[in-house]
Amino acid sequence: ATQVAPPRRDAPRRPPPYTPGYGYEEPPPKRRRWAPWLLVALLLAGAAFAGWYVFTKIQDQLDANATVPVPGVVGLQEANAKNLIEKAGLTPKVQRTADKEVKAGIVISQNPDGGVRIQKGDQVTIVVSTGVPKTTVPDVVGLDYADAVDKLNEFNLNARKREVFSKKPEGQVVSQNPRADEVVPEDSTVVLKVSKGQATANVPDVIGQSESSATDTLQAAGFKVQSVQSPCDSQPAGFVCAQSPDGGTEATKGSTVTITVSSGPSSTTVPNVVGEQKETAQDDLQNAGFKVKVMNVPVSDPTQDNVVQDQDPNGGESAPKGSKVTIYVGQF
Repeated sequence: ATQVAPPRRDAPRRPPPYTPGYGYEEPPPKRRRWAPWLLVALLLAGAAFAGWYVFTKIQDQLDANATVPVPGVVGLQEANAKNLIEKAGLTPKVQRTADKEVKAGIVISQNPDGGVRIQKGDQVTIVVSTGVPKTTVPDVVGLDYADAVDKLNEFNLNARKREVFSKKPEGQVVSQNPRADEVVPEDSTVVLKVSKGQATANVPDVIGQSESSATDTLQAAGFKVQSVQSPCDSQPAGFVCAQSPDGGTEATKGSTVTITVSSGPSSTTVPNVVGEQKETAQDDLQNAGFKVKVMNVPVSDPTQDNVVQDQDPNGGESAPKGSKVTIYVGQF
């Protein structure tokens, strides 16, 4: 059903917000409120800072917990290996050891191995070669060769023998190279000079030579010479009539050879053989060290046949041994 609405009443007019004055005036400007906007801006800035801070912390935590692959550095120089490890965000730790095959300064091994993933900042240990193992040479001078070899083996060293003439006992070590207390690589060779006794040489035969000639000959052969003077019937004065050691024998080089230099024939009393039979007189004179010359002289008495009538030198006189005594034998 429809109904006719009653007619609307006009609403009463509101009075103007301002009192009209004389003439026309603009309404006063409205005051803007900026404090709420400042507060909002501060809140937004604080929220942004807090978000950034939280994000940074979370990112740091994620970075801290992130894993990275360990670079493989075996076979590299120490400096290069450390540089690669540090670039990967890891901390290198160096240990050193001797190695017979790997050159000094080269990485022998690492832990963890290359390719293993670990957290950033973790430690990677690398073992760097210091080269061939070294040892200190012991003092073996004065030891028997076999004992010296055993001692060198205890220090991982080898021995090489060189025999030399020496006054030291045979088989004793007289010198070594390298010397004691030197530091050398293990398995090095130490040369040992080992005495084989004193050098020997053949002694020249100088009997019959003059003293000066004999001395020169013996010294040239490596011997010292000692001279003694003695009467000698076999050699004239000034000539060698004996030597020790004998010529042709072996003697130590540098040892002394004694030579006996004749001071002339020795003198002795001539036996008196006048009145003796020729044969008896000859024996007596020869036994006294004289040579005998027989001269026959005629005799008129048959009892004086083959009897010494005279002699020269006379009996009782002194004469050099080996000199000649003449006997005059009667011949009927």
